Amino acid sequence: MGITNERLESQRLIRVEVVVHQPWGVEVRVLPPDPSQLGTVDVIHVTDERPFNPPIDFPEIGRQLEAVVLGYTPSGQLRVSLRDSDIDLARSESG
Repeated sequence: MGITNERLESQRLIRVEVVVHQPWGVEVRVLPPDPSQLGTVDVIHVTDERPFNPPIDFPEIGRQLEAVVLGYTPSGQLRVSLRDSDIDLARSESG
C-alpha cells in the first residue's frame, strides 16, 4: 500500500508504527486498515509520564501503538498524539 493523501478526521483512534526519532519528537506511519500515511508526534504529545527524558524515553522504532489524530498542519502534515490522556478523551467522545 502506498502513502495516500486521504485525510483522517480529528479525534479518530488509529494504529501507528514508530519509524524515526527526531529532536522534536517522533515520526510514525499509519497502519492498515487506515490509509497508509506518515505523521508526526511532537515531543509534548509522546507521553503523559513525567519526568520524561527525550529522546531516551521515546518509544522504540518499529513499535506499534494506539494514537489519536490531532489534525493536520497548514502544509498537510498529519499530527497525532500518543498520550494516554488524549486517547482516553477520544474514546470517551466516541462511545
